[in-house]
Amino acid sequence: MRPAIGLAMILLACLITGNGCARFNLFKRSVLEPAAAVGPVVNTLAPDLTGVDFDGAKFKLSDYRGKVVMVSFWASWCGPCLKLVPHERLIAEKYRGKPFAMIGVNYDDDLDCARKAMARYGIAWRAMQTTGQFEHLRSQWKVRGLPTVAIIDADGVIRSIRVGGVIDEHILGDLVAQAAKR
Repeated sequence: MRPAIGLAMILLACLITGNGCARFNLFKRSVLEPAAAVGPVVNTLAPDLTGVDFDGAKFKLSDYRGKVVMVSFWASWCGPCLKLVPHERLIAEKYRGKPFAMIGVNYDDDLDCARKAMARYGIAWRAMQTTGQFEHLRSQWKVRGLPTVAIIDADGVIRSIRVGGVIDEHILGDLVAQAAKR
């Protein structure tokens, strides 16, 4: 009975002090920000990634149009990122010779640490350094956690974004099959 009396007193206080409960946003559903406000979303054109790989060569994501691209945002200090690498290696091997490319986007400040992790874990696909352009990438892609993996179709449209886990291989397989028919 006492909790009901307390709730009634709170409601009465809200009504007396102003515009009622609406003033305090009580009894309203919270509205989430639209997904576009937090970064690229599925079924939108992927922002172009431009950078330098670990061999010092410049490249950009749009160079891979016509191929399905899996972009993996990772760091050597990220345990879940490194646990994902064996799965990524299997995917890279499975789609070798097909219209598919895997690109890593490394978030390490220390490039030597990144290179050691790449050697130790067998990361043989192209990886972009973010040193010096971290803020630019963060504003473009708004990666909220590592690992983040995006699948981009042959036309440059994001078809899947996954934070913290493995990707949906059915989506990837279907997209690669469609790209192969072009």
